[in-house]
Amino acid sequence: MVVSRTFYRRRLPSTSISFSSPEGREVKETGITFGTFACLAKCQGLDVDAVYGSNSTVDDFRRIVKWTCTDPSSSLSSSPSSSERRRRHRPASFLVVSYTRKVIGQTGTGHFSPIGAYDEASDHVLVLDTARFKYGPHWIPLQLMFDALLPEDPDTGKSRGYMVLSYDGFEGGSSAEKNDAQSSCPLPLSVLFGSKKSKDFLRREYKHFLGGNAATLQSVVSFWTKNHSQDNFVWELVEPQLQPVDSADIELVDSVRRLLRSLIEADDHASGVISEDMMLTSSESAKYPGECCKNSHDSRGGSSAGRSLDISPGEVLYIIYLASLPPDARRNVVYKNSIDDDDDDARMARKQILDEAALISYAIETCDADV
Repeated sequence: MVVSRTFYRRRLPSTSISFSSPEGREVKETGITFGTFACLAKCQGLDVDAVYGSNSTVDDFRRIVKWTCTDPSSSLSSSPSSSERRRRHRPASFLVVSYTRKVIGQTGTGHFSPIGAYDEASDHVLVLDTARFKYGPHWIPLQLMFDALLPEDPDTGKSRGYMVLSYDGFEGGSSAEKNDAQSSCPLPLSVLFGSKKSKDFLRREYKHFLGGNAATLQSVVSFWTKNHSQDNFVWELVEPQLQPVDSADIELVDSVRRLLRSLIEADDHASGVISEDMMLTSSESAKYPGECCKNSHDSRGGSSAGRSLDISPGEVLYIIYLASLPPDARRNVVYKNSIDDDDDDARMARKQILDEAALISYAIETCDADV
């Protein structure tokens, strides 16, 4: 085999960190944490769904393994329907685990590797070890891998975990297929939040908490703030969408948020339940929603968190409250103070708020469909 030594002398891309730099030497010597890995992936344009092992269950982990190791086009017919075309163009997703080697009987401590395959008969996962000089690809029991996600990382005080890396681009196919895949989607689109499938364990806890009883704003806020001890806990469930760039989308988001805040102000039950601090956005409170990228910067020099909508926890909590109401009651709240001469922007904003609530309601109702 001929090895080209000149390959290793090529200049690194501008987004890369050279191991000869101070930052590179630090990474080489100490490695990176679970959160930093997720931030780096986000800054490269990937969609990242990061889950700490302590916030998951082995059943949740198994479902994510099955999902990422399944080819969405493997069972398509020769003349796929619209729904099948949407499955075919599902973003390619890859599962990366951050685990403790000692738990699985290997030398070393913390390590990152992708999961390449899953064997359902034996319940084993194929680990494509990134340190191939040390361990080649190998199968280990899924339960053992999950156990290796749980030990605390001494650098962060948190467990290790797993993350799904994917790209939302619609690649391949004609323009007509792309438009068809988008227009035939049965669910509305959110302009405010995103929430991952891996957060189903939180939705199940909330569904159990409600127990079929009528939700009140006080009970909703109490659950999603841990009895008012963690105002930002709701960001464990959702994350803000990226800021829109199209002028029409910008106006829609602004209209929705103005209306949402007016609904909160007009709701007699909100007084004393949704505090003034809860209505502060991340820039106003100097806190970023969630943890990812709050200390990182993208390649353009700006804060990664600054690319997301600047939404307050109070706005999220009120949408979840609406989602917890029956559809008729939800609509009554949103249209309670409407007037006959509402302009188009106001009507679109009311509809979008109902859509946002309907999406969360659907996610809650279906969170245990495959349990």
